[in-house]
Amino acid sequence: MVGVHRRVQEIKEKKVEQPIRFVAKEISEEAKVLCFDEFQVTDIADAMILRQLTTELFEQGVVLISTSNRGPDELYKNGLQRASFIPCIQMIKEHCQVVNLDSGIDYRKHAKPVVSSLYLSPNDQNNSLKLMEIFYALCGDDKISTGRGIKFLGREFIIPKSTENVALIDFGTLCKEHHGAVDYLEIFKSIKVLVLHDVPQMGSLNRDEARRFITLVDTLYEKNVLLVMSSQVDVYQIFRVAKHEGESSAGDVSVLYTGEEELFAFERTLSRLVEMNGADYLKKAISRYPPARFLLN
Repeated sequence: MVGVHRRVQEIKEKKVEQPIRFVAKEISEEAKVLCFDEFQVTDIADAMILRQLTTELFEQGVVLISTSNRGPDELYKNGLQRASFIPCIQMIKEHCQVVNLDSGIDYRKHAKPVVSSLYLSPNDQNNSLKLMEIFYALCGDDKISTGRGIKFLGREFIIPKSTENVALIDFGTLCKEHHGAVDYLEIFKSIKVLVLHDVPQMGSLNRDEARRFITLVDTLYEKNVLLVMSSQVDVYQIFRVAKHEGESSAGDVSVLYTGEEELFAFERTLSRLVEMNGADYLKKAISRYPPARFLLN
């Protein structure tokens, strides 16, 4: 979708009419079968483009194969202007065979032995010192830059401390500022290790930050970035969630959100965080950055 947004923007700048149709034609000339892993729709910009894009692709005879944690009817559930996205869902159901493979088991939480504790809590002085020790150990003899800028799409993101491969960034810089999936993809294009500090417990007062954190974890997971993190509470308690506003089985005052979509997203994020601290994921991440192998000890 990042690529589609870029291509649409380039076509618009050339004053070409119906840019999405033009991009769909370009895609159909490159491939007759598109395979998407983890197909999802999380923001209105993607939703509005996908409606016309899928229509044009199917008309061009392109075959769509995808995996998803959600069936077509559940895509972009409770999203802004979702009514405008419904035709896209209908197109998918008309042109694709839906096969439910849900076994009811979250395999990210099973048979994934944790070999290293990369998530430190609480955010006290002891863990802050430990996190910095890990950061400097990961950097080794590489030069540490302060305030390195990454430019993309006419914007610039400043990394507080980093080497070419390792970045030290606080939660506020990544998730309190207005960043989206496109930003995170660009920021972590070359960075192989993120040392993230000061992650708070998230509730109803910081809904936006929570959604950005979910997007951030998705990006790190897909790019196989090694995550070392300090948080206010244990990773299992980062999201304070209840199914109905004003009530919580744990008696929490703060409720992050009452929507089914958000509850589903938080469970998925927790599942990914657990997997990212497991043996299989760490081996892949460390193969990208061997100096981090000491974390397995």
